[in-house]
Amino acid sequence: MQIRIIACSNDETVRFAASEAARYLRSLDSRIVCDIMAAEPQENALNLTVSPALLAPGQDAALDDAIEIDVCRGTGAIKGSNPRSVLLGVYRYLRELGYIFAFPGPDGEIAPTENRLGTRIRLREAAAYRHRGICDEGAISYQHIADTIDWLPKVGMNSYFNQGRIPYGFMKKWYAHEGSSTLPPEPFTPADAEAMMLSYQQEIQKRGLLYHAVGHNWQNDAYGVDVSAWRRGVDQPTGEYAEVISMLNGKRQLFGWSPETTSPSDTHLCYSMEKVRERITDVIADYCEAHAEVDYLHFWLADAINNHCECPECRKKRPSDWYVMMLNLLDEKLTRRGLKNKIVFLIYVDLLWAPETETLHNPERFVLMFAPITRTFSRSFSLPQGIDPAKVPLPPYVRNQLPMPRSVEENAAHLLSWSRAFRGDSFDYDYHGVGAHLVDAGGVALSRVLHQDIRALRELDLHGLISCQVLRAYYPTGLMMHVMAETLWNRDADFDALCDRFFLGAYGKDGLLLKDYLTQLGRCFDMAFFRGERKEEDPAPYLAKLADVEPLCDAFAPVIGRNIAASEGCRRRLWQVLGHHAYITVRLARIRRTAAADRPQAEALAAALCRYIDRTEPELHPFLDAGFMKNKARQYAK
Repeated sequence: MQIRIIACSNDETVRFAASEAARYLRSLDSRIVCDIMAAEPQENALNLTVSPALLAPGQDAALDDAIEIDVCRGTGAIKGSNPRSVLLGVYRYLRELGYIFAFPGPDGEIAPTENRLGTRIRLREAAAYRHRGICDEGAISYQHIADTIDWLPKVGMNSYFNQGRIPYGFMKKWYAHEGSSTLPPEPFTPADAEAMMLSYQQEIQKRGLLYHAVGHNWQNDAYGVDVSAWRRGVDQPTGEYAEVISMLNGKRQLFGWSPETTSPSDTHLCYSMEKVRERITDVIADYCEAHAEVDYLHFWLADAINNHCECPECRKKRPSDWYVMMLNLLDEKLTRRGLKNKIVFLIYVDLLWAPETETLHNPERFVLMFAPITRTFSRSFSLPQGIDPAKVPLPPYVRNQLPMPRSVEENAAHLLSWSRAFRGDSFDYDYHGVGAHLVDAGGVALSRVLHQDIRALRELDLHGLISCQVLRAYYPTGLMMHVMAETLWNRDADFDALCDRFFLGAYGKDGLLLKDYLTQLGRCFDMAFFRGERKEEDPAPYLAKLADVEPLCDAFAPVIGRNIAASEGCRRRLWQVLGHHAYITVRLARIRRTAAADRPQAEALAAALCRYIDRTEPELHPFLDAGFMKNKARQYAK
């Protein structure tokens, strides 16, 4: 069988989409021959076409994604509203043929068991939300990043966020194998990280993904303070930087300073100083001019709570007012230079309290990022019926004495309070995958919360989600990641149907047994209690539930064993991960129950579990960030 694939555009991403279509179609049947050419649409061919007309009125052809597929026996058309959408359409067609992209990397793919090329596939869809992406956290290698970038469009995602100027801190954790008792450190420098970043930026560009960059530490960059080079045992800073850092309790010094300070990234500057505002915005404008590849440049302030400058001038305005003044100044500088980068500003901790006097002058330049880092994950952001966030009372603004909100209602009220200062594009920046995903031992309950969160984004007038998470969040399964991708594309997707499709597709005929097992296991770990949200309650009932963990795991062990024996390739590997997961989960439950009566013994159990995690890291690293899991074991021992 011969299939002609026509890239009806000379765009790099459309050409890449054609090559991907050919590669996967050939893997269905070695007798298939695919010829790729760049030309106008032709009959009896598979035409890949950019068609902005697929979008609804008011949508942006560069930012919003819609697809149309009408293909049978390798002929027809795959259309996308932009080159990236064409690629999304190709991968959607492949998923309709039966391909499963279970986790990033070539080892994470499951090919169809039957050839469905003769089935006519017709659909027309638009993404429910504009912003659908991942932000890097944890310990990461070049391959982890490259595999993630490759995986994102395969499941309908469209954005990657490279946190920091270069990802040296995250990558050094991997290459130095920090805290590992088995893997020796590898040489790794900031120059290595920068070279790797330039390489994977090309992979982002090839796929037409929207590229987000930087975030924190502009206040350090403005004064030449290299956070990545800061070392323990330093003294307080001197010189110009020392003169402009925040005044707390009558002194200008690093926030939380001690001789063991590791980084000044938590320290704000004196934003009431005009020279400080000019310096910061000059540095950001220079960066934007040098980095046209950045679609969304993130301008955040220091990463800490209740530590803004207390000098008399700074006290005249809220931190959010000084922040908006800098944002407007930055926009003026970018406009004068003719730069088009979007600027993402952060609604986070102290900045949740909206500005009183300042507003953003050019909303088209900016995107609001709502980052509710102190929220609960034991319930979703879906507002209870009858709750009007405009009527929810907020604590008064008291400089450096602010209580951070946990409840859905209070977080939503803070978000709404910003509407006077800004009406424009926005998204949720959330944290399901930086610890909470390891508290829910089965992953099903948190995935349900995430599904409900994404459905509720429209109610909150948020236009998507960038997930701040460890890149390796496919443990015990990739359910959470697939729920994220599918619900961001289709907010009406039914959670249970989505779960069933994932478990049956990735794990085979025993997939629904696995779903039930993981659901029961998750019920043993109360999310609110184990995340410290119920400290004042009697722990006995929550610890008692942990007694059910070992019997559940023992009862399911034969199912895991027979699937490891009967499967191969990706599916076999997925079941092997579940074997390790059962071993780790049983021991986490033992550690937490033991800690209530015998902390030294619990710490010994945690140390033994950490050694096991180190030994299995070469096998588990695509799925699990070992450092996060070891931290969880040590926390439970306390």
